[in-house]
Amino acid sequence: MTPAARVVLAVIFAGTVVALVRVQGVKDQPAFVHRVKATHRVSPNADGYHDRATIRFVLGRPDSVSVAVADSRGRIVRHLARGRRAPADKKLRFRWDARTDSGARVPDGTYRVRVTLRRASRTIELHKAIRVRNVPPHYQRRSRP
Repeated sequence: MTPAARVVLAVIFAGTVVALVRVQGVKDQPAFVHRVKATHRVSPNADGYHDRATIRFVLGRPDSVSVAVADSRGRIVRHLARGRRAPADKKLRFRWDARTDSGARVPDGTYRVRVTLRRASRTIELHKAIRVRNVPPHYQRRSRP
């Protein structure tokens, strides 16, 4: 092996080791948002069953959190929190009644939750989608004995 080939091989080896160390450092950092849970179906018809969506998650680092619900086109329809201070490793819970900021019912469709972390300068769209179906309540008559 020529001396030039040995130098090139040593540079490639050193670069690989540095890259592995950097990647491991990133992997060891806590996730921005984890343990995400959200109601996947909502039917806001006042029958007491799936009238509201519950969104829960935990932050990996303390931050100032804003939470919003966006429609399928990406437009914000409801702000659930704005600039709320949140510690790390504490469960945050939000409820959405399938209404807009003005109080109107949202149309049927799929909605996503956006979490904005001010300190981290990140906006994260949660992978759990919420499906809204505005259906009339279904009541069953009780039979008389």
